[in-house]
Amino acid sequence: MSAIHPFDPVVDELALADRTLSIIRPRDPLVHPYWAKVWPGSLILADELLRRDLRGVRVLELGCGLGIGAIAACLAGAEAVATDIDEDALLFARENGRRVLGRELETMILDLKAIGGAALAPEARDLVVAAEVLYNADLVAAVAGGLERLVSPGGEAMFVHAIPAQADGLRDLLGWPADRWAAGARHVMSLRRPA
Repeated sequence: MSAIHPFDPVVDELALADRTLSIIRPRDPLVHPYWAKVWPGSLILADELLRRDLRGVRVLELGCGLGIGAIAACLAGAEAVATDIDEDALLFARENGRRVLGRELETMILDLKAIGGAALAPEARDLVVAAEVLYNADLVAAVAGGLERLVSPGGEAMFVHAIPAQADGLRDLLGWPADRWAAGARHVMSLRRPA
């Protein structure tokens, strides 16, 4: 944990589904605004994952930040990999994995803007998840291009976002069947890749 100390970490207790997760994050999230805070969407994503039986499911979290979604997937029985563009985010995700799971969370550097053409893209997964990452049209287009490679045939992609129509571009670009629902102040879209 010595690499974490320069960030002056604090512990957050997150009440999710039927459990509380104790994670760490940098004390001042303004220094690293995207990954260093607990986003409302990441809590909703974690709740959604914890309500599922994910035994034997291979999960990939995009833009993982502190790793909350991937950790929840592991707690639900999945084999999960957390990805982010920022190595510091992955450092915290791995440490949070140790705190919650008793082992290091598997992580991988991945740039959402280049996900469709990434030479080192992860293998296709049964379930690809993300929270609060679709904040502009360029990212929606890039993520849509990557999902063709990252979601196994018959698999699912689930996105939690703040604005109701924020994930519509994914559905429109991919043409995959989609379900959507409101979850608190956020919205969830689940897209199913045809088999």
